[in-house]
Amino acid sequence: MTQPPLFDLEAGKKARDKGKEVAAWNRRTLLDAAREWAEAMAHDKPHGITADHVMVRLSAVGYDISGFGNAAGSIFKGSQWECIGWEPSRRVSNHGRAIRVWRLKK
Repeated sequence: MTQPPLFDLEAGKKARDKGKEVAAWNRRTLLDAAREWAEAMAHDKPHGITADHVMVRLSAVGYDISGFGNAAGSIFKGSQWECIGWEPSRRVSNHGRAIRVWRLKK
């Protein structure tokens, strides 16, 4: 029996992208709302926003964000966004891991 390769950067990237695509499709209604809120919020936050900021806003207006899962990684997908840094996530389920800070390109 042959074991699949454990170290293959391109295979890893392809699996990541496929997983994000599936997650985004399965949560497309919530993801569309998140993207709209992210863009609206970005205009008021010149120091950038994170997925945490978007989740707080979605939750405040009544969305159930508990099932968002990996689709959150697609909120800032698009050429209009640029990563400007990292900060620890404040969501308990993220265990303080670093998440990207984004802003709209000028």
